[in-house]
Amino acid sequence: MIQHIMPRQFRMIRHSGLYARNKVSKVRKILTSLFENLKELTREFEQMTKRVASLKWRERIKKSFGKDPLVCLQCGDEMILYKIWHPRHGVIYSYLDHLLLVMDKYIIMTDTGFAQTGLK
Repeated sequence: MIQHIMPRQFRMIRHSGLYARNKVSKVRKILTSLFENLKELTREFEQMTKRVASLKWRERIKKSFGKDPLVCLQCGDEMILYKIWHPRHGVIYSYLDHLLLVMDKYIIMTDTGFAQTGLK
């Protein structure tokens, strides 16, 4: 019934493994250094993700190649990104889907059936 009370004549070995008194301090030092290194790694990873996430894809391409991907090479006008298609994943981005999402945010249907814009 009571599980923490050992049976009669039972000898618990405290002299080896993690229970040994002479190894507790060594294990504690190893664990603290491990967790400190882990904290440093997580901080570095967070800084790296913040740096990458702060730039949009257009800005990253400008920075890498020195050219704006949405400027026409012939006339110099800004182009609209219509669709991004990937061989494995299919359509990743669609301008029409983006427009519909934006429109849904700003158009609220009322009880009378008339549409009101959320912009003021």
